[in-house]
Amino acid sequence: MNKYATAVLLTTLSACTFAADKPLPGDSAPAFSATSLKGNTVNLEQYRGQPVSLVFLDSLCPMPHWPDCESQLAKVQKLSARDQKNQWVGVVKGFYVDQAWVKTFAERWQLEFPVIWDQDNKIFSTYKVFGNPYQIWVDEQGRIQSRGDNISANVD
Repeated sequence: MNKYATAVLLTTLSACTFAADKPLPGDSAPAFSATSLKGNTVNLEQYRGQPVSLVFLDSLCPMPHWPDCESQLAKVQKLSARDQKNQWVGVVKGFYVDQAWVKTFAERWQLEFPVIWDQDNKIFSTYKVFGNPYQIWVDEQGRIQSRGDNISANVD
């Protein structure tokens, strides 16, 4: 087997491994505990009994590989500001940025919900999120209701 075929095979097997253990709708949402940019502890257990939207974001907007990032971030801000019945939590990718950068990002986009700087990308990894923005709705019982890149204010 040549080197190219081996590389393709290993990449495919790796992708299958990542997808195989991705938490899916109906699964219990993996627990996490992190500190928000305002210094408060955020964990899923505190939202038990109410739906919560986990919105995974990248603070390096605008970016050539994410041409509509500004409109997507404006949508997140608008929907979350109008949504009075659900909780929202932002999880910002830690690659290439520091906490000060993420704070500036959250302020620029007027994100009023708790925002976590996922410094080591542990939450992104646990939830197997590779794109952004990406939303995972967790229901009142702590189960994943939906996941995907279509940001909405409703639990579907």
